[in-house]
Amino acid sequence: MHGSKPTALNLNRTHSIRVVDL
Repeated sequence: MHGSKPTALNLNRTHSIRVVDL
């Protein structure tokens, strides 16, 4: 369960970086 929470945060961060890259 603890691993699932950090994973969601990582995905959100990646999305933010992708938007900035665009």
